[in-house]
Amino acid sequence: MSLFKRLMGKQIPPRETDPIVVRGAERHAASVRRPIDQVWAVVSHRSGKLPSSSAVINQIVAHCGISLVPVSQIRTQPARVLYWQTRKLDPDHNKLVKIDPSNAILAVPTINASFLGNGKRVLAEAHERAFGYSAEIDPITFKGTAVVKSVKNAEHDGAMISCPVSTRDPDKIYQRVLNNQVDEKTVLDLRVPVIGKTIPFVYLKYRTIDDRFSNTNDYAEIATPEDVFSDDELKAILRLADEMRMDYGELDVLRDGPGGRVYVIDANNTPSGPPNHLREGQGSIAIRLMAAALVKEFVQTAKA
Repeated sequence: MSLFKRLMGKQIPPRETDPIVVRGAERHAASVRRPIDQVWAVVSHRSGKLPSSSAVINQIVAHCGISLVPVSQIRTQPARVLYWQTRKLDPDHNKLVKIDPSNAILAVPTINASFLGNGKRVLAEAHERAFGYSAEIDPITFKGTAVVKSVKNAEHDGAMISCPVSTRDPDKIYQRVLNNQVDEKTVLDLRVPVIGKTIPFVYLKYRTIDDRFSNTNDYAEIATPEDVFSDDELKAILRLADEMRMDYGELDVLRDGPGGRVYVIDANNTPSGPPNHLREGQGSIAIRLMAAALVKEFVQTAKA
């Protein structure tokens, strides 16, 4: 039985899954065995800076043979430009602080140049357009338990509250509680890399219920997208990335109970990784699959 069918029936406890084979990993990796030898310019709010050492893009481009160079140090036309924006959001929490790239070198395809921002409200609106529903609720009229968290991304400050409440904090977003439990003590988060129009695989990240809002996993592994999501769900996930103008990044997804709907709860345009406590040997597979997707979406298309 496929992982997807099992997820749609009864969610799986950690360490009790069958070994997951990411089909075609070696075949896809073959497409980037020869270094590409390209230079990509990086535009960042931190002038002259590159992605931090924890950013997974460093491992991906290194596997491809692509060099990242700050735009201020570019002397010849780069093959691509990577828009790397990690600064906190502007006051309305909806848009990233935009940079005006006046350098003529930037008249080349730019990755994530039009990204709308990773604020929770931007995500909720894009989710509604892509899926036809979202997890956001009105805490003043909703009755029951809800999750409240910062509208900013990557705060990991989620908390449970009882609704209705008398006032709404404008710096918070309120969402229905999603049941991503796989057993009495464990929850399952789905981390979905998106590279262009490709989802190369899905991370399955298991945590204890007490740590459900943290970023520390008890255990993690990778699976093929088709083993985790239906075709319609995969199309909706890519529609959401397109709605957010996210060319490269990772999405955090929860399934609301066995056989339930999926909800994208976070969008990260500057992801770190691979995640902690990933199954031994799967980190290198993940990098190879993302490298192959990067070549397919941003190198081969540029040559076409």
